[in-house]
Amino acid sequence: MGCDIHAWVQYRVKGASSDDSWQDWSGEMHWDRWYALFGRMAGLRDPDVEAIVEPRGVPGGFWSVDIIEDGYHTPSWLTLEEFATVAAEYPCPDVDATLAAMRSLEANGQEVRIVFAFDS
Repeated sequence: MGCDIHAWVQYRVKGASSDDSWQDWSGEMHWDRWYALFGRMAGLRDPDVEAIVEPRGVPGGFWSVDIIEDGYHTPSWLTLEEFATVAAEYPCPDVDATLAAMRSLEANGQEVRIVFAFDS
């Protein structure tokens, strides 16, 4: 059985302190399966790849906590800087486009993160 990623880009004004201030930039994104990438993002599916950070769970302010109840697992999130590191190591059109959108949001005064979970 395969493993798929489900990801969302979120943003808020830099310096905002409320978890309620996060907004969705994108709807749910589905990328191609790439287990080395998934391993680098969350430490799963590829034992030879170390996660950039240990999975953090569902972040505060994420609008769809029920994704876990829908059979998703290993929820986590990465900052722009963390995701940029991953993107430099594992470039592909999906990752590159997501990173470009995140950088554009940051250039316009936003704090940005990517939230994700997996199914299998």
